[in-house]
Amino acid sequence: MSKPSGPHWTHEFKSSKSIDALKGSFKTDFKNFHDALVKAGAKPQIADTYRPPQRNFLMYWSWMIAKEDYDPEKVPKMSGIDIDWVHRDADKKADLEASKKAAEEMVKAYHTRYKPANPSKHSKHEIGEAADMSVSWSGDLTIPDGNGKNTTIKSSPRTHDNKDLQKLALSYGVKHNVHCGPKDDHTHWSTGG
Repeated sequence: MSKPSGPHWTHEFKSSKSIDALKGSFKTDFKNFHDALVKAGAKPQIADTYRPPQRNFLMYWSWMIAKEDYDPEKVPKMSGIDIDWVHRDADKKADLEASKKAAEEMVKAYHTRYKPANPSKHSKHEIGEAADMSVSWSGDLTIPDGNGKNTTIKSSPRTHDNKDLQKLALSYGVKHNVHCGPKDDHTHWSTGG
C-alpha cells in the first residue's frame, strides 16, 4: 500500500553534506576551493553534496505540486518510491487542498528554496559533481586562486553571489550556478554551473 505524501518522506533517501561523497576531479577541486575559503576566513556552509535520485524526485514533485499547482494525480511513478501524492477525503474523493498542503509541508521540511532539477534530466548532485554551499565573510577576503596567486576580493556582496568569488572559483574548476535568476539556486556549485 502506498504511503501518503508528507514531511515524513524527508527522512527517506538521505543526502550527504560530506565532500567525501563527491566524485572524480570535482571532489578534489571542490575540496581545494572549500579549504581555501576556510583558510582565508570565509564561512562556507555545505547544505548538500551527493543527493540520491529518489530524494531529488521527491523534492522536485513536492515543489511542482506546492508551488506550481501541478496535478498530483499526474505525477509519474519512480521505481522504489511507493508514494501517494493524492490525498483523499472521507468519501475517497481526491482532496487537492490536502494534497497541496502535504506537498507544501515536504518543501518546507526539505528546506527547498529553489526549484529542484527535473528528475528526467538528472541532477549533478546525483552523480557527485555538485554541492550546495553558501559562503559569507566580512571585510576584504584575501584568498589564493587555483594557481596559488593571492587575490583580494573587496567587492560586495560578501556572499556566494559575489562575481569576483565566482570568477576565482573557476580557477579551481568549480563553477557557480550560471543560470542565477531571482528564483534560481544561488548556492549551487558544480562542474558545469
